[in-house]
Amino acid sequence: TGASTTWFLYARPFLRASQSVPQHLIQDVWVGLTQQAKQWNGRVNVLVLGTDDVEGRNGAGVLTDTIIVLSLDLHTGKGVLIPVPRDLWLADEKTKINAMYYYGKTSNPDHPEQRSAEAVSQVLGIPLQYTLVTQLQTVAEVIDALGGVDIHVQKTFTDDKFPREGVDV
Repeated sequence: TGASTTWFLYARPFLRASQSVPQHLIQDVWVGLTQQAKQWNGRVNVLVLGTDDVEGRNGAGVLTDTIIVLSLDLHTGKGVLIPVPRDLWLADEKTKINAMYYYGKTSNPDHPEQRSAEAVSQVLGIPLQYTLVTQLQTVAEVIDALGGVDIHVQKTFTDDKFPREGVDV
């Protein structure tokens, strides 16, 4: 728990500086980090899935637009992010990896993330101890709550094959 405690000591001022993070959430994070975490070879691997349930997709299922593994070394407190391309083809499943959440939702509605976790674990060859699922809109809200991000786009394009309400094409 030493590295977890060290990590939290760095994160606590950041969390406290954000007026939008409730104090009980900070306490919950502290409890979670100081308990014995499930681990593998001194690492905790967390699958982060960002779901796309944007309106205007003609009734298509919920896919994962973001697939990232956070691998935290419990001895040093350092972590690495491993992005997984959402269009990665799974030959055995005959589909892209971002569809595994949808198939998990139809086969195991209580734990739709399980199929994604199994697929990512197999592709990377590492076990995943935890999974975090968030919606695209939630990520935007967190970024806005932390002060936002300025992005300057030099060259734009219009995707007229995927129009959405509220998006000026």
